[in-house]
Amino acid sequence: LKRYEAVSITCQAPAVWLGETTPQHHDTRRAKELVKRQLMDGMKLTMGEARRAFGLFLTHVLKRVSSPSNELGVAHASLVLRFLRKASASLRMPYNVKGPPAKMCDKDRCAVIAKQLNDFLYMYYRETDLYTDSEDKEGCVSNIHFAQFLYSASEADLEDVLLLQLKMENYQTTFLGDQRNMFCVDLPPAKLCSEPVARHTLLKHLACLSPNNTRKYRQTDSQSRSETDTDSEQTRPPPFTNSDVVLKESLKEEKPFPQALKYARS
Repeated sequence: LKRYEAVSITCQAPAVWLGETTPQHHDTRRAKELVKRQLMDGMKLTMGEARRAFGLFLTHVLKRVSSPSNELGVAHASLVLRFLRKASASLRMPYNVKGPPAKMCDKDRCAVIAKQLNDFLYMYYRETDLYTDSEDKEGCVSNIHFAQFLYSASEADLEDVLLLQLKMENYQTTFLGDQRNMFCVDLPPAKLCSEPVARHTLLKHLACLSPNNTRKYRQTDSQSRSETDTDSEQTRPPPFTNSDVVLKESLKEEKPFPQALKYARS
């Protein structure tokens, strides 16, 4: 009401305070540790939460690649281009990404790749709007806690959370594509499980994306084969000297042996 009266009297809106922002709330500061702890305890991110975190992570990467004076941005531009060539096929309207000519200087190459990443982010955010989480889901991080995390998260925080999500999902990128068009990080298990995790590891993983059905390295192949072998050994029936006669112990107990033979052969 006071703002309305001020406008009607002075014929202009009152001045907006542009001073220092208020300090972050205590809940916002502790949200980083809370979300990471929940992921380590076995909880997961919903599709909408994972996509919002990944979109914000790519925004940080876009700022770095767009800076011509950033040497790290020049080195990461090639990784971003490799990521875009694969990730562009995961959108609802897939398209082909053509890299800049090799004769371009580093500044121009970064500008072209930054423009392509910006175009991808525009379409990615439009698809992310379809994944709205109105209610908390069982076994997933709370919406309010994750919103507080995104408000104060740095690029390193986003990278840590997304790497935890990737590890829990067997390095399948749930924040790209859908269930019918899943992508994964196609790297040897030794490189995926290296400790400690170096900075910008997520961007290097994203440069090695591959569709699930055409991946080169499969971490669970040896485990699944060993499990199936042990199961088959446990459930394998005992060998019989005569395959024509198969007797049950219950038949031997209930009937005399000649009748049991006759019953089994019939």
